[in-house]
Amino acid sequence: LGTGPRELWIYFDPNCIFCNRLWEEMKPYGKEVTAHWIPVGFLKKDDSLKKATGILQAKDPVRALEENEDRFARDTEEGAYPIPASIDVASERAVATSTIGLGQATGELATPTIVFWGTDGKAHSVMGMPEDLRAFLSGVKN
Repeated sequence: LGTGPRELWIYFDPNCIFCNRLWEEMKPYGKEVTAHWIPVGFLKKDDSLKKATGILQAKDPVRALEENEDRFARDTEEGAYPIPASIDVASERAVATSTIGLGQATGELATPTIVFWGTDGKAHSVMGMPEDLRAFLSGVKN
């Protein structure tokens, strides 16, 4: 999402309140940043994996992601996208593979995890919500 020259790859769980906070705080930066949101599922046993799969297998995954985040229930820390009636095996496998890969790459499962190229030309990853998003984005390669 977004159209800017700075690129981020964001691993998110559909039930992650910090991912939702990042989603909200990123909205004003749409012309500065292109964010690739990668669904993983681990926070709420079956619910997270099924919601993440539903978002990925939706006819319009971007719209599904927007629905999940824009209607996020903060009081219960629940993403709004409904669990689909049927799960596409290939989509579920893709989410499971992303989840396992995130854990293997970072040594733990934490969302959001943001991967980016820094202004130093090196690949970086940050687990959790950046304290100062504006300052964080200034360190992302244009």
